Amino acid sequence: MKTLFKILFLISTFSASAFEFTVKKDGKILKKIPLEELKSIKDIETIQSHVYNPWRDHEKNYIGYNFYKFLDFAYGKEWRKGKKIHFKALDGYQQISNIKEMLRLSNNTYSPILAYREKDHKSFRTFNNKNKTVDPGPVYLLWSGFKKVDKVSHGDVLKWPYQLKEINVTTK
Repeated sequence: MKTLFKILFLISTFSASAFEFTVKKDGKILKKIPLEELKSIKDIETIQSHVYNPWRDHEKNYIGYNFYKFLDFAYGKEWRKGKKIHFKALDGYQQISNIKEMLRLSNNTYSPILAYREKDHKSFRTFNNKNKTVDPGPVYLLWSGFKKVDKVSHGDVLKWPYQLKEINVTTK
């Protein structure tokens, strides 16, 4: 049994170290950022944020970057003129958001965090989703400013993709 745990640990360590976060524009790769580099970008201030997650009904403290500052780093300010932003998870699940609506909504109340770990943890704690245990890492997009009374739906502009591996800003 110990051998099995060692093998699983080595596989998870290898897959995390082999992970690259992909930044695309109109489907073309602009950057591939290894996870360790993503965690230590010098041009963006690392932030800590307390987040209530209305999807999971829990509160946690996360470490990462303001997502808009990350987009400025990756694309320059031009991304704000784009039409949509596509989020792709490790398992292939995709979400799409309208950039102008996302900016409009977040300017009033909500602030996006591109998190790469929880405070006081090396990565993320797992959660249950449809009777499955899920590790939301290596990258998780969250929004601060939500309260317990807030309701969310899949049609909302502010997306909460976990196991995020790729973003693609489209201009057409």
